[in-house]
Amino acid sequence: MGTLAVVLPDYISTKRNPAGGPDDTDLQVQAVVIAQPQDGLHHLRIAVAVLALEEVDVLAMNRFLDHAVTEGEEIDHAILREILERNRSALAGLRLSLDAPHFLMPEMNADEFEFAPEIPLETEQLVDLLRTRALLRAHEGAWDEAFESAIAILRLAQRLEGASRAVLTTTMMSVGYRADALETMRRLVAMAPLGDAQARRWAETLLPYRSDPAAWKRMWAVEYQQWKSLLGWIGERAAEESRTGSERLDEAEVTWEDLHALRRETERTLEVFAELTRAYQRASEGNCEALGEMRFPDTTTPAADGSIGSDLALEISAPDYRDFFLRRCAEDTALAATQTLIALRAFQHDHGGLPDALTELVPTYLAAIPTDAFRGEPIRYSKAERFVYSPGTSGLEQPVDGPLGAYEAFRDLRYPIEF
Repeated sequence: MGTLAVVLPDYISTKRNPAGGPDDTDLQVQAVVIAQPQDGLHHLRIAVAVLALEEVDVLAMNRFLDHAVTEGEEIDHAILREILERNRSALAGLRLSLDAPHFLMPEMNADEFEFAPEIPLETEQLVDLLRTRALLRAHEGAWDEAFESAIAILRLAQRLEGASRAVLTTTMMSVGYRADALETMRRLVAMAPLGDAQARRWAETLLPYRSDPAAWKRMWAVEYQQWKSLLGWIGERAAEESRTGSERLDEAEVTWEDLHALRRETERTLEVFAELTRAYQRASEGNCEALGEMRFPDTTTPAADGSIGSDLALEISAPDYRDFFLRRCAEDTALAATQTLIALRAFQHDHGGLPDALTELVPTYLAAIPTDAFRGEPIRYSKAERFVYSPGTSGLEQPVDGPLGAYEAFRDLRYPIEF
């Protein structure tokens, strides 16, 4: 007996966009037709197309930026100016993408699900250019301009997260860019002579850039539609195999009995995916501290009797995405930590030292102490050890059916005070 195993990858495209789902209100995906010049993705692709970074060693520049941003090493500002000047047009195109009224993801064909061409991979190089500009402006003492370059990275992350028909890879790309922006911003804070008014403005500017629960809920709806499309595509491909006599299934013929059983199993699998989607949508709306209490349905759905028809066994699996929720919580907590570091830097500038407690920052530097996303309570601070921190997943109940190591990776998150 042969085995037909279908493991859904992190990205699955769709060749049709069927309405409906486990809850028509929550999961219906609306297609919107937008003219290209109004579409931020259109401008983003143009920006990528005109990148002149092939004239620069990209890997060397990435190492250069990593050392400059994460370790605060001295950098050659002549190199930064050369890189920025060479890519002036690419940055102009990126600015157009951020200012465009819409950001629309295209629909893809189901047989193209092995690759996700929606957002060009070279977009990461545009983010590096913004980080480069932030460091250069900081070196020149133009602190607000440096801050605005880091904010532009957050704006890009926000646009990708909230894009129409955004898929999982798009959303997770936005989480990564948010991490780049906040890391760069913390480096700026370590360098900038912030006063109270400037610090208050910077901290308040960050407020709208937490992750958007509505965008994540919408994204899971799109994922469900793609699962639904792919399962239909599997049946169509199997039918084609049986008609053409292809040898793709290790020379095992797909009989009509197999096809009928396959359809039954894909329908049952879709029911499991619908239940999974509802669970992920509830998690999107809930607080991070509640994740440990959530129980998710089993994502592996073998046939009830272990076989399909007389010749094939079926097992269809969906990836376990719970660790992505933890990444989202970690970046929201990093944003709160960055706001706190901004206020601490301004307090130090005004008073010559750090406060004994974060409450001393309110209301001059902060309207309120930023919230630790993992706990739903004020973020913590140690003057003696010089860091802002969150217990993260420490003390939270890890789901017994959760991914191994996911909770461990987000314990005791610390953000050093480097000033």
